[in-house]
Amino acid sequence: MNKGKFLIVSLIAAVVFFGIVYAGITLTSNLGKSKKQITAENAETQLDRMYSKIDVTKGKPAKGQIDLNPVDLAEELPDINKFPVTVENSTETFVEIFSSPEKSGKGKDSWINDVAKDYNAAKFQVDGKVVSVKVRSIASGTATDYIKSGKYVPEAFTPSNEFWGEMVKECGVTTELISKRLVGNVPGIVIKKKKHEQLVEKYGSVNVKVLTDAMANNEFAMGYTDPFASSTGLNLLLTALNTFDKSNLLGDKAVQGFEQFQSNVPFTASTTLQMREGPNPVHWMGSCLSTRHL
Repeated sequence: MNKGKFLIVSLIAAVVFFGIVYAGITLTSNLGKSKKQITAENAETQLDRMYSKIDVTKGKPAKGQIDLNPVDLAEELPDINKFPVTVENSTETFVEIFSSPEKSGKGKDSWINDVAKDYNAAKFQVDGKVVSVKVRSIASGTATDYIKSGKYVPEAFTPSNEFWGEMVKECGVTTELISKRLVGNVPGIVIKKKKHEQLVEKYGSVNVKVLTDAMANNEFAMGYTDPFASSTGLNLLLTALNTFDKSNLLGDKAVQGFEQFQSNVPFTASTTLQMREGPNPVHWMGSCLSTRHL
């Protein structure tokens, strides 16, 4: 074999040899490794390939003035369909009723739903036409916002208490009080027996003033509901403000006292039902007109 042929054969042999070695390394490099390990090792390479295909364009930052005008309540409220209809109307002629959740919910909280269904089944007539009712479950404060903003106004509204109706009237909405109450409601403060005994031992009794003082002194943990959505929270707010200063509920003395009280509240639930059904129910379960202990 001459020198030229020898070099060619040697070159081919070297290429074949290195090809076999490379193939062997490639085929055996992942032996014994988990899929996660293989992915981690190849991640950087894959990211580099993806990054090379991305075109980046720098945009100009959006600029605008801060809106100092009051929030448009109607625009802030969600679509009314977020709040469930618990009783559908059965006729074209009907009245829609906004009802607070503790009487238009499920189980023992659904009595107004049962009444509405019985009403629809009775097929009452007005001017020769069969009529029905439609019930929508919505927190009293939220319902008030819809009505006073004009975003969605039902034909009837049954909140948890009369305060909300008065608020609607104050906003210029024409209203007519049909009934001051539909059913008796006994609100109260629910306290564990041991804590109740401790408060009685120290303060002599348990009332709103005692509870607010105990809260301010960090001796008592009590949650309350959102006064802008819940009647329970609204009752507490007004009663507490009255406790701090009966002569002026919105005066500095009342506001400062309530702020000190509020600083020790562990958390706030939106409504009484949320507080009752939450994973860690807190002590405040009703409005502040009487006391009960477990």
